[in-house]
Amino acid sequence: MSPRSAFDVRRAAALQREIAARVITRDRIGRRVRRIAGVDMSVAGDRCRAAVVVLDARTLEVLETRTADQDVTMPYIPGYLTFRELPAIRAAFRALSEPPDLVIVDGMGRIHPRRCGIAC
Repeated sequence: MSPRSAFDVRRAAALQREIAARVITRDRIGRRVRRIAGVDMSVAGDRCRAAVVVLDARTLEVLETRTADQDVTMPYIPGYLTFRELPAIRAAFRALSEPPDLVIVDGMGRIHPRRCGIAC
């Protein structure tokens, strides 16, 4: 999706508002947290890389590290970075041997203009 016009901002904003209404803001894990993941993303030119590091919650030992490199599929549009970053982030998470119990995201959450940043 290279041209900016190919990205439907109105549809994306509507989706963000829909997801924001479903965000759970209280603790509902309901079990002991064993695996904590941290995730971040970088973009250089037309390529992006997402990295996920999973730690043991008790010892903070690194259990697993995964990355995903991809072509950037859309331009930088403030307020819509989730749509730019999520494909690579999802690919890195899919490469994990097992899902984490808790994820810490380097990005906006409820402070986002539509209350739905990447952390949501």
